[in-house]
Amino acid sequence: MRAPYKAIVLICLCLLTPPSAQAVTLFLDKGDVTSGVLNGPVTGDNPTVYVSTGNTTELHLWALPDTDANKTVVSIGIHIVASGAGSSDLSALQFEFDNPLLTSGQRWSGTALTGGLNVDGKLVSDQRAVYIPLTLPAPAGGLSSATTATDPGVDSNTGAVHLGKLVLNANPGAALGPVELRLVVSPLLITSLQSSGAAPPELVFFGYANSAPELATAGGTQNNSTSATADATVVIRRLGDSDGDGDVDLIDYAAFAECMNGPNQPPLQPTGCLESFDADQDSDVDLNDADAFTREFQ
Repeated sequence: MRAPYKAIVLICLCLLTPPSAQAVTLFLDKGDVTSGVLNGPVTGDNPTVYVSTGNTTELHLWALPDTDANKTVVSIGIHIVASGAGSSDLSALQFEFDNPLLTSGQRWSGTALTGGLNVDGKLVSDQRAVYIPLTLPAPAGGLSSATTATDPGVDSNTGAVHLGKLVLNANPGAALGPVELRLVVSPLLITSLQSSGAAPPELVFFGYANSAPELATAGGTQNNSTSATADATVVIRRLGDSDGDGDVDLIDYAAFAECMNGPNQPPLQPTGCLESFDADQDSDVDLNDADAFTREFQ
């Protein structure tokens, strides 16, 4: 009977207390909870991912608190919007808050998720989660009670905490070209608390502009505020178009030959093969994918 009461307290903390001088940067990245952050705050660049028509791609959501803040996340609420020629053909298949490397006592326990996918022109509409610990006393904070870079789910190079995963699908026949993704403030802001549990919600930064975190408009506190710069770009291209020039030709044929390694085997090249040639998305490049590539080859 105690968990619902605690949820109300946490929500009130998030919504009613004024912003502090602390800040947290929320960003999308190609790295997952196992590989860690691949660009994001390492280079100050927002990621670009490629997806073939009819296929899927994924981005991962990370949070980077100020260096003097505890690496904990208690609440989060966001929208994700898309703009560009192919945005109407790009849909969200999945969005989940999770950090699978963390133990069950540190993950989103008692999670309250609202909103949905592909609603009101948004890929992700008003998705929220509140951390409610299962055991008492509560750990010092939220999603990760850990405070060191060696803890599971914390990127050792940046100190960023992995929050979740976004899976996107480019519909068959989608318009080719870049689609810009932006993170948007939802009423329940991302919140990074000090170990005392008394800190108010943080100022929210989204992605990067000119190699620096970009503060969301309206100070990062007003619903539907976003950053001016795209937080990620999804480039939609034809299946087999490895160089992204809009056709599937001899250059792509040579690239396919350098990737193909048969069923249940990793591609011969470490990057670019699955995105361009894995037609059935079974994590290999084999004869099934060769058939699909042949149909696209001009």
